[in-house]
Amino acid sequence: MSGLSLAVYSTIHPGVLPYLKDWSASLAAQHDRDFALILGLDMVDEADLARARGGGPDAVVVKAPPGASPARVRTLALTRAVSEYDGILFLDADDVMLPHRVAETKKRLRELDCCGFGLRLIDGAGGDLGLTMGMREDFSLVRGNLYGMSNTAYRTRFVRRALPFPEGCLCLDWYLAALAEAEGAGLGFENEPAGLYRQHPDNCASLLPPFTRQGVRAATRVVRDFLARLIPALPARRRELYRERAAEVALFTRAMETDDDAATGYLRALAEKPLLEHWWAQVANKKLEHLWKR
Repeated sequence: MSGLSLAVYSTIHPGVLPYLKDWSASLAAQHDRDFALILGLDMVDEADLARARGGGPDAVVVKAPPGASPARVRTLALTRAVSEYDGILFLDADDVMLPHRVAETKKRLRELDCCGFGLRLIDGAGGDLGLTMGMREDFSLVRGNLYGMSNTAYRTRFVRRALPFPEGCLCLDWYLAALAEAEGAGLGFENEPAGLYRQHPDNCASLLPPFTRQGVRAATRVVRDFLARLIPALPARRRELYRERAAEVALFTRAMETDDDAATGYLRALAEKPLLEHWWAQVANKKLEHLWKR
């Protein structure tokens, strides 16, 4: 793969439009600009996209039919990407890429099947929050995700195997990573930040406190639904680990709904964390199980 061809993919939805100029400028500033940009439009038309981008690299725009689900939007766009390129770099269009992102991605995909990158957190206006998301030694994909559609690249064949994405699944990034791991992909993670991860009210999965009981319950419903969709798609040898996690999440759900003391103590402990360990770590956090697993 010395001449690795790379597609950069992002989904454009209304929530990212205010930040699209910064994102496009960061793509134009890449040290390695030999990539194809593919954009999937989700409830955004091409005129809105052009106004918000204000320039940047040329892009292939894939439009889904009206009313298409998030899973369908991404399936249609990625089906095109997997047929033409060796690797796919996933980016969120409300973030900012550091100039070495594309070059480093190509380097890692020559060695690995999948690679995630650390992210430095910024606020909605672009101010540095002084926090970096990275991988810790005890990280497990069974309990949460670090391979997001904001910081991860895959060799194409592992994306192809995951398509079409299941309708209704809200954790497509986690779904893709879990399937790749189960199929023997070589996964790596570079803690050195390769991008700036914007924190704003529209973030799907927050990493920062405060966490409310209502918010944790909502996140728990998303994780329960994700596990229900993932487990049947896994090879049989991997299902039991995720079934055990689903049982833990069910126990956690009961604690959050029926045990006020457990919920209060758990939320207090979450609030003491300056940054969650990974996406969805607010749900049945393993390090806090003494507060809810009783």
